[in-house]
Amino acid sequence: MAKPTIKVHRRTIIGGLLTLFPSLMVGCGGNSSSSNNTGTTRAVDVFVTDGFDDRFNQVWVTLYKIEASQDSGSSWETLFESSVEGLALNLLSLRDKAQFLGTVDLPEGDFNALRVTFDDTLTVTEPGSDNSQEIVVESHANLVVSDGKAIVTIVSARPFLERGESGCTVEFDVAAFELVGNRVRPHIKPFEGNLLARRLRGELVGTVQDLTATDFNLQRQGRFGRVVRVEMAPDILISGPEGQDATLSNGQKVLVRGVWIPGARYLIADGVRIIPAARPENRQRAFAGTVLEVTDRFDDDDGHDDDSEEGDERDDDSGEFLLELREAGVRPGTAQLTVAVDEGTTFRKAGRGANQQRASFEDINAGTSVVVFGEVNAEFTRVQARRVEIIPNNLRL
Repeated sequence: MAKPTIKVHRRTIIGGLLTLFPSLMVGCGGNSSSSNNTGTTRAVDVFVTDGFDDRFNQVWVTLYKIEASQDSGSSWETLFESSVEGLALNLLSLRDKAQFLGTVDLPEGDFNALRVTFDDTLTVTEPGSDNSQEIVVESHANLVVSDGKAIVTIVSARPFLERGESGCTVEFDVAAFELVGNRVRPHIKPFEGNLLARRLRGELVGTVQDLTATDFNLQRQGRFGRVVRVEMAPDILISGPEGQDATLSNGQKVLVRGVWIPGARYLIADGVRIIPAARPENRQRAFAGTVLEVTDRFDDDDGHDDDSEEGDERDDDSGEFLLELREAGVRPGTAQLTVAVDEGTTFRKAGRGANQQRASFEDINAGTSVVVFGEVNAEFTRVQARRVEIIPNNLRL
């Protein structure tokens, strides 16, 4: 497995049997009207999603920026902009959902041009393979590659975002991927799907404010920072930077995951992770994903029942399982991780307070959704798990 990086700019083209052609589908929904700008503004939610495809286990893209224009590209309004590292997305994790990127204030009137900036290299993994491959994007038609970034611009006589519309979605259509001479030529076409037929998920970073027993306000940061109300689900999982039980308090920087409610514009959170002020030097991380297979499961040979000690959450079984990563933002070179567990690993089923349940390694099977807390090796291929949270079916990753 290749060593992961957030930005991949290797110029070595990896050949093979892949048939790839990334197509960005962009669409915005709402009421239509005239195209003149009245000087007023409206709030617009921005999403990213993907179509269905079963040829790949992982397809990673690093998204930098989404822009819209009212004058065919003479000037641009920014809908979304990530940090220098970009937002790494596993597109196949979005096949049945749309990820909320943020809300921006835009001028009224019609927008007839869109521009999407992303990394000039895609990272993919085929079924049955643990190895990721990198495919370089090629300049073509309305796509320009420059300084490690691919920029797709589309201008249309029909507005993509009309007056009064409150949502805009960018779709990466993996099913249309095609390889052309060992390089990829991305194309853009209007989005025609029903966004509300998908699960609308949000993964937002911000600071906790006005905390109560059931909700809080999240002050987002950066150029497009605004306050988002967060309602906590009854079975919410709250964890510290290293996976320990944690309690929320005002002023904490957190990563919040949950269901985005359009119109009302708030998030129902099923997971909150507290972000440390500085990244730990020992590479302690949290990884969300689905168990592909349990590769080793063996008991200790001391002759004792591993689960016999009442009240002890530790399980004396040791072994390994293969985790397919599902969390947006995980480095694109890492499609899967080997997770090692031992007598020091604790297992539990996600919940809060009295809803927390003890678990064991025996509860880990193919298809189980988990969050693993532990230390990853320097190659980003293996995690020594200190704690494993099993996610119930009603709290899907």
